Amino acid sequence: MKARRGRVRSHPGPRQARAAGVVAALFAIGVTCGLVAIIAVTFAAPLAGQDYTHPKQMDLPAPDFERPDPDNMRVEMANGLAAYVAVDDRAPLVTLTAFVAAGSAHGAPGEAAVVAAALRRGPSHMSAAAFRATLADMA
Repeated sequence: MKARRGRVRSHPGPRQARAAGVVAALFAIGVTCGLVAIIAVTFAAPLAGQDYTHPKQMDLPAPDFERPDPDNMRVEMANGLAAYVAVDDRAPLVTLTAFVAAGSAHGAPGEAAVVAAALRRGPSHMSAAAFRATLADMA
């Protein structure tokens, strides 16, 4: 066998380096395209299964809900405050929603601020800090 003469290269030449760079770039593009495809399939799958039919066109059964009579749910307090109590025993929850007729459309200017301050302060027999602590314990 004939021995090759010349330099022994310890690092790749310009052609090999360029080829390695092209391979690395193609690999990065392939990985990026793969990730984009996975993300697209992940987010497009729920959208493809979405039903955009209007409920009136779905032939749904008629609801058997009957609106309750509010007069049967009304409770009036001694101070004149009216409350509507709807009992539903399906879950052990209590939900309270209050509508206060106050503000520029419902009385004298500044009235809403007074009501808001009173709601933050709490009842007269408790300090504001005790009232806030009681509310925090209820949450």
